[in-house]
Amino acid sequence: MKEIKRKNKKIVFDQKTDDSINRFAVVFAFIIIGIILQFDKSFFGTSTNFIKIGFVIIGILGLFTEVSKLNFNYNIKGLDNIGYGSLVLLILYLLKININTGNWWKIFIILYEAVLFFLILVSIYGLCKGVIEMIYSLYKNYKEKHKKENLFSSILVMLTQLLGLMLIIAQIYDIFK
Repeated sequence: MKEIKRKNKKIVFDQKTDDSINRFAVVFAFIIIGIILQFDKSFFGTSTNFIKIGFVIIGILGLFTEVSKLNFNYNIKGLDNIGYGSLVLLILYLLKININTGNWWKIFIILYEAVLFFLILVSIYGLCKGVIEMIYSLYKNYKEKHKKENLFSSILVMLTQLLGLMLIIAQIYDIFK
C-alpha cells in the first residue's frame, strides 16, 4: 500500500486552534457571500434568491457545528435552544404574515391561530431557556474558576455567538420579506 504524503502545513498557533480558525473562516465566507448576494440581485440572474438561501443555510449549519464545538470547550450551554427557538419563531412569523386566512371558514381560522400561538409560545420558551442556560453557564464557570480572564472570554464568546445568530436571522427574514 502506498503511503500518502501529507503536505507540510504551516501551523500558526497550534493544530487545534488553526483547524478551528479555518472552519470558522469557511462558515463566515458562506454567510458573507449570502449577504453580498442579498445586495447584488443580478449576480446569478433569476436564481439569486435560491443560491443566496443555499449559502446562508450552509453557513448556518456550519456555524452551529463550530459553535457547538467552541461551547463544549468553554462549557457554555444554551446556544442550541436559542438557535432552534429563534429559527422556529422566524418560520412561524413568516407563516403568520404570508398565509392569507381571509377566505377560510371561521373554525379553521380559530384552529390555525390557536396552533400558531401555541407553537410561538413554545419557541419563545426555547429561546428564553437558552439565554438563561448561557447566563447560568457563565456564572457557573466563573464561580468554579474564579478567574476574570475566563469570565471575560466566556462573555465574549457568548456575545459573538448571539450577535452572529441575530445577523443570520435578520438576513433570513430579509430574504423572505
